[in-house]
Amino acid sequence: MFEQPLRKTKRKVLRKKPRRLPRRLYKFFWDIYPGQIDLAEHSDYVIARLLEHGDLGAIQWVMKAYKKKEITNVVKRSRQLSRKTANFWRLRLAISKSEVYALNRSYQFAPEPFY
Repeated sequence: MFEQPLRKTKRKVLRKKPRRLPRRLYKFFWDIYPGQIDLAEHSDYVIARLLEHGDLGAIQWVMKAYKKKEITNVVKRSRQLSRKTANFWRLRLAISKSEVYALNRSYQFAPEPFY
């Protein structure tokens, strides 16, 4: 008699990781040729650069392109992140302060020579 509407089932869609950087993010890689970056091979560099210098669109792309665990590992061990950026991402990703390299660099607190 009555036809039941088709139910939409949720399927987990497996997305391939992008292999190349989108053109709109080239501006954040001013010191290299961005077309040659392999996102799998240079993931730490790409994540750190975009977390440090990226805009909202760049951050959204990083969150979609990389797993949370990869981003967390970069925040923990990157030397490219400033203290301000490292502290923001530490709070956002719930990482303890002692695990973040950029927040525990002893040379930042050493007095500069006056000569």
